[in-house]
Amino acid sequence: MNYPNGGLLGLRKKILSAVERRESESETTRLFDASLSSVKRYARMVSSERSPSLAPKKRHDRAAKVDQQTTKLLNEDVKERLAATKAQRIQFLEHLIGELLSYRPVWRL
Repeated sequence: MNYPNGGLLGLRKKILSAVERRESESETTRLFDASLSSVKRYARMVSSERSPSLAPKKRHDRAAKVDQQTTKLLNEDVKERLAATKAQRIQFLEHLIGELLSYRPVWRL
């Protein structure tokens, strides 16, 4: 299931309220189309004093290797060399910025 940003927290709260109403965990999993391990994990998260929040953990963001200037260079390269392969474009950018780049950061642009 895919939920918008706040939907996952709401779903977790609904699952916990069903468990608190003494519905069985297996019945709750069928009702909300969630796995049994997730239902048990949510129950543990609330009962734990360490982290009572049901909100998803924040991701650890790494600094981007590709900045705005590199993005601009890539866009200009695409206009100038239409037939260049992806590997050639990555090689071109690596030469310009002096840093090794993998496929993913370049094509997220």
